[in-house]
Amino acid sequence: MSGSYVDTAWREAIVNLVDIRDKIIVDIGCGNGRYLPALLDMGAKQVIGIERSTARLAEAKRRCGALSALSLREATASETGLAPGSCDIVLQRALVRQLGDLSAVFLEMYRILRPGGRVIVQERTMEDVLQPPGPRHLRGYVFQVLERLLELEAMRWPDGHHILAASERSGFVLEKTSRLWERRRTYEDRAALRRAMNDRDGWQILNAVPDAELSRLVDTIVAEADPDDLTDRDRWTIWSLRKRSPHQGF
Repeated sequence: MSGSYVDTAWREAIVNLVDIRDKIIVDIGCGNGRYLPALLDMGAKQVIGIERSTARLAEAKRRCGALSALSLREATASETGLAPGSCDIVLQRALVRQLGDLSAVFLEMYRILRPGGRVIVQERTMEDVLQPPGPRHLRGYVFQVLERLLELEAMRWPDGHHILAASERSGFVLEKTSRLWERRRTYEDRAALRRAMNDRDGWQILNAVPDAELSRLVDTIVAEADPDDLTDRDRWTIWSLRKRSPHQGF
């Protein structure tokens, strides 16, 4: 799977939540720009990527620099530098866990959105992490075999109630909550899966696992994986939020 791959399931999840055709979309925390071309492919009129990391922004420019309807800006989530009411939709994917003051970020999104504009927040919560292990959820075996890692994992992911409380304080109303199983990577065969896990390639949580324990864990996951569908998936929660009009009050 190429570095620019965006799962079809993700595309379907977004279009089922909001109509992005002919809309101006801001992707806050766009990282290396992986999702930006997909938004244009899905019909967006213009896409603006916001990223605070100079290095990651450079990656995004290499990936997307030739796309005329796309612009990139080095800025923070709480100070985008965009004009008030200048966009229709804000996407915030895998960003909340990196933020300190959520209210400041939601207030900035409220400022740059037009009346009735939408925010799509995609994050993993512990409810997502704790989905039962199985061939469609290989990472679930990590915590079944090494339960002590759950405490470490709990420190990585935000609380959904905290996210919604911050959004409501900032003037947003929840329209819908949905769940998404999104591909990380599909492996050619079990040997490729084993190599990736032994190298801890794409499996950040395994950096906390000593080599002796890693071998047992890898054996378990490789044995349980479906040889006809060697796909590593994450489950995500997606919240669709609407900007409340000022006359409706906060």
